[in-house]
Amino acid sequence: MVIGSSLWCSNSFLRFAGNRDLFLNIFNWLSSDEDLISIRPKEPEDRRLNMNARQVTMVFYTTVILIPLFIILAGVSVWWKRR
Repeated sequence: MVIGSSLWCSNSFLRFAGNRDLFLNIFNWLSSDEDLISIRPKEPEDRRLNMNARQVTMVFYTTVILIPLFIILAGVSVWWKRR
């Protein structure tokens, strides 16, 4: 097994991008214990979106009115040119 740098398994980088799983799987593979090689489940993160009333209104009008209106106008424009 060849790894470019030893920094990926240091404490500060161990929790990023599956480095812990990679280190444990390399170690298990090198010790010929391939039954232990697996991808461990991630802990779910609480990622809430906090918006004020103005932002909610903007998102609503953009997704419900502006984008569909743009699609309808583009369709009418294409229809008008091909007519």
